[in-house]
Amino acid sequence: MPVELDQLAGIEGGEEGRRLASFWMKQIERIKDDTKHKRWLKRAASIEKRYRDERNRVDEEGQRRCNVLWTNVEILTPALYGKCPLPVAQRKFHDKDPVGRGAAQILERALRNEIEICGFDEALQQAVRDYLLAGQGTVWVRYEPEVEEGVSISQGGGMDIEDSQGDIEDPEDELESEANPDPSDPSFDTPEETKLINTGDRITRESTPVDYVHWEDFFVIPNNARIWKEVTAVGRRVYMTHDRMKARFGKVIAKAVPLRKDNRTVYRYEGADQDPDDKAEVFEIWSLVDKSVVWIASGYDHLCDRKDDPLNLESFFPCPRPLFSNATNGTLVPVPDYLEYQDQAIQIDELTQRISMLAKACKVAGVYNAAAKDIQRLLDESVENQLIPVDDWAAFSEKGGVEGNISLLPLKEIIGVI
Repeated sequence: MPVELDQLAGIEGGEEGRRLASFWMKQIERIKDDTKHKRWLKRAASIEKRYRDERNRVDEEGQRRCNVLWTNVEILTPALYGKCPLPVAQRKFHDKDPVGRGAAQILERALRNEIEICGFDEALQQAVRDYLLAGQGTVWVRYEPEVEEGVSISQGGGMDIEDSQGDIEDPEDELESEANPDPSDPSFDTPEETKLINTGDRITRESTPVDYVHWEDFFVIPNNARIWKEVTAVGRRVYMTHDRMKARFGKVIAKAVPLRKDNRTVYRYEGADQDPDDKAEVFEIWSLVDKSVVWIASGYDHLCDRKDDPLNLESFFPCPRPLFSNATNGTLVPVPDYLEYQDQAIQIDELTQRISMLAKACKVAGVYNAAAKDIQRLLDESVENQLIPVDDWAAFSEKGGVEGNISLLPLKEIIGVI
């Protein structure tokens, strides 16, 4: 099935398509270079590392920690999102309207069925965890219809007006042709609804998958927007394999877009010793200014595709306002919760380490008189309910007995410090 792209997509898009791709790529680069954004990304990455307690074996043996971050996240997660919600559709004013009541029941059942299979619950769980760790949780909704050719011939009537000399022109033919254009005509271009009626195609299934968007892959444009109402465009980054690129944007664009290695820093073009895991960095941007959606890719100077308001949503954006932690009215860059109590968390780690060292020192240890060789057997594990003979008891007694021949480590002071 051929891929239908916008006239501005690819090299055929010309200078206008290239300039549009360059404009949006500059917006993405501006966000990446923003000082506040980079600082937040660095902080969020370190917080995730702290949550996962990613230490090497040497550090684990030499350090003792109390992971308060993990404790708080595990407590707050079920408090913020305990279970998948149940959709409710009802008449606003509860009027006695049987038709409205029936329509509300149909909508509610459809919503409950869709929410079970669209990935809503899993995406929300992941978004809440991002909110508690990195300070931003985002989900993205897609619309996926399945269209197939109808099994019945589309309804029609009338008869052919002709005689032995051929067709007879009907005065209403011209008006009818304008109302129902010929699909085979190259200039034929009608909305999707008209195409379905003319060709007999039908929508067999509709779904709205909910995608989780990682906090590193979501972009707000402009980068200096202070509140959500100042946002004019949102975007997300998707890593696509060569086959996915070819299925979505066609063979020509898929071949021209460079792929990146797993470390996402090295470009690799088709045929240049590619690995099956190599992916292209693609950005999907929804612009509220002109209500259009563009797809651009790193390393490619032209548009991958463009569409005019494909969903006709009331708020246009396919995603709700993300979950921002500790948001202020001066910037949309979030502040992760952990940063607000990190000093106390570090202090708890220091005390945990100190207690561990004191606990190691809190043990029975000391020195004894080398002349009284048998006294060391007193603390031997094999000695239990036994008497140990002592040579020259008189000399041993003169030196103070056991107390005079052994001196133990003072544990009272150590216990007091603990």
